[in-house]
Amino acid sequence: MLPFDVANARTVGEIPMDELWQALYITVFVLLAVIPFAFFYYESEEPERGNAHQVKTAIKYEIAMLLVFSVVTVILYITIGNAEIPVRRLYSSVIETKDILDADQGCPATVLPNITTVYNLQCHDDGSAIISYQISFILYLISMVSFVGMFLFVLFGGIGLIALPVDLINTWRRRPKRLTLTQYAQYKVRIGARAASLLDKGKKMRTKFPKNGRPKSQKQRQAFYKFRATVFLLEEDFNRLESSYNRGIGPTILLYVYYWGTLVLGVLGICISILWILHIILFNAPLRPISPFLNVLFYVLDNAFGLFGTIAYALFAFYLLWCVIKGNFKFGLRFPLLFSIYPMKVHGTLMNSFLFNTMLLLISSVTIVQFCAQSFWVYNRFSGSDVFWNIGVRNLQGFKYIWRWYWIGLLGLVGLTGIYLAIFRSDRKALERKRVRDMTTGLPS
Repeated sequence: MLPFDVANARTVGEIPMDELWQALYITVFVLLAVIPFAFFYYESEEPERGNAHQVKTAIKYEIAMLLVFSVVTVILYITIGNAEIPVRRLYSSVIETKDILDADQGCPATVLPNITTVYNLQCHDDGSAIISYQISFILYLISMVSFVGMFLFVLFGGIGLIALPVDLINTWRRRPKRLTLTQYAQYKVRIGARAASLLDKGKKMRTKFPKNGRPKSQKQRQAFYKFRATVFLLEEDFNRLESSYNRGIGPTILLYVYYWGTLVLGVLGICISILWILHIILFNAPLRPISPFLNVLFYVLDNAFGLFGTIAYALFAFYLLWCVIKGNFKFGLRFPLLFSIYPMKVHGTLMNSFLFNTMLLLISSVTIVQFCAQSFWVYNRFSGSDVFWNIGVRNLQGFKYIWRWYWIGLLGLVGLTGIYLAIFRSDRKALERKRVRDMTTGLPS
């Protein structure tokens, strides 16, 4: 929708984007009400207690989540659900303008006859004024979802901007080497020993858990998260071993295409991450932007060919989504004491992992649309997303300062991630430093 909206605004398109955006966000709200229920349902799976227990648990958590969100949203909407839009009063000596006197403020202003929104005016001596009006409840719901997604975007997106290109290049650097049958057998024995050790630890861990076999205390959850992360790395080593021996993978040429493709994507990712960071510093950070930067790039590409600018705009937006998913996985793998990983693997994704990442994408995508609309308002002006985010939501009471400054948290996470990955370069070594004792000597890079 985002690049489509921009393309429509930059051509003679007459597609009703405002209505389409509202329909899309209503769909997002419905999904955000349904998917958590399914996630809670699968997370509470206990075969010995049956499906009735899963349904009851999912309903309980779903009601609690919706109740908290609804109460907070309604209270904030009633108290501070106003947008305060800064404007400047302009008059013309050539074209006749119509001045009215605001009954409450006694403030002269030029008003267009087709504006029917109830608003208040606060005028200043320098000719500036602030239009204050209450936005629609749907738009406020969108802003609340964006506010929740902001924390996910700052945390996972800040990590992913560095971790995504680094991991892509590391995938190429650590690509499997061809092994002989003897080497294959030796490394398979090592992996079998690690698997047996983890299996034994898993059985012992389960006996210490409650009867349902699920961790309850914080200490038990931390041990379980570390165990899952260790199992995941073991599976990765086994898959790399199979790739090295080229068993069940297919023609060797596919391996070359895959791993050299990750190198190309990694280099491209480094370029996009650097451009994003520079754009935030030059355009988002200053009160008066130093340079339009990427906005100019999109204009130049449009002049070369009509769709190039829109394609580049879409590339930068979707790249942020990819960074969020990578940041989520990286955070869970590097900090298993705090967060459980939900990896996505072909033919190996559990339903709760799929649902969790779907929720993450849905919530984060709303914030990413807001961030792109704010970052590229020179290029996407007059689009539906520009009207939504840069006029209404961006100027909301209580939120406008957050929207203005949350880039600080994003860049802060980028810097911390760069330092952390420079010190702990391997996921396995990071876990070993956290005293995960079940990791034995792995396969050679």
